[in-house]
Amino acid sequence: MILKEEGPNKKLFRIKNLVSFEKILDSDVLARVKKAGLNLYSYDEVMAVGMNNMASFTPEVPSYEDCFMLSYTSGTTGDPKGVQLTHKMIMNCIGSMIIRNGSCKLGPADTYISYLPAAHSFE
Repeated sequence: MILKEEGPNKKLFRIKNLVSFEKILDSDVLARVKKAGLNLYSYDEVMAVGMNNMASFTPEVPSYEDCFMLSYTSGTTGDPKGVQLTHKMIMNCIGSMIIRNGSCKLGPADTYISYLPAAHSFE
């Protein structure tokens, strides 16, 4: 996939890595991925690397302006784009829930659920 930015400062963006949920891929697919110069990883490989790196992972407390998630627009009124939602935006939503419900208490055991289609959210 190649996306071009129009204008005097054209930039070329290229996907470099793919992750497959399929455990066995057709040899034709593997050949096309290799020909395109892409790296292909299985979901299990990605998870294993993540688990191996957990021992050296030190979480950082995010600032209010740090990106919490990307929400992708469909491009109904223009070009599709990823919109950064900050921690501040999420905290404001939680604050609104507390004001509306009066006793809404969220903690580490609570789960965030995105009701948007997967194509719209990169969380």
